[in-house]
Amino acid sequence: MGSFNFINMKLNAKISSVILFFILLAVKNVNAQYQFIPDEKGKLITDKRYENIEGSAYLYADWKLGEVITNENKLIQNLSLKYDQVTDNLLFQANGASYEFKPKVKSFVIKSGTASKRYIYLTPESGSGNAGYYEVLADGKFKVYKKVKKTLLEAKGYNSANLNKVIDENKKYYYLKNTKLEEFKINKKSLETILANHKSQLDTYLSANKSLKNEEDLVELFKFLNQ
Repeated sequence: MGSFNFINMKLNAKISSVILFFILLAVKNVNAQYQFIPDEKGKLITDKRYENIEGSAYLYADWKLGEVITNENKLIQNLSLKYDQVTDNLLFQANGASYEFKPKVKSFVIKSGTASKRYIYLTPESGSGNAGYYEVLADGKFKVYKKVKKTLLEAKGYNSANLNKVIDENKKYYYLKNTKLEEFKINKKSLETILANHKSQLDTYLSANKSLKNEEDLVELFKFLNQ
């Protein structure tokens, strides 16, 4: 029985190696300029800054299934992804090793259960002022994006010499207007400003006793506008 298990382990290791080889080969064939850079030991990319911290530097703490579209519009599916919102880097995992997309991909999707989040990479030329990955909340005639920037903060605790590490999260919303991204808040006054040319549609939505208190309400509003 021991010999049988050992043979199975060796067989499984060989199968995993073959799968990894073909994944990397497929990616290489898609675009030679894309590099998947592991750490020097070929293990999971880690950062000591993220050890013993309160909160998570990532969109999801665990690896999630997803897909990417390269700058050449090539689709790569069934990847294990993790999005670092401190460094704004997208990581890809295969066979226990972690890699970083360089250069940035055009867009990517990360799935968690039934939820699916789509991100696109915007540059200053896109009007955002800050290049990076933005989550797509509404797409169509009316486009809305969300940018979450996480920062690692260090401070000494009260009457203590030890440093406490905590992740601070900053969330902003943007509306694409005349090729420029305009920041706004989720409230009636702010939305009336960015939708000044569509006030009648906004009033129609609000007259149906629709609320504008949170992100879910915002998404529903722009689903209505994009009908």
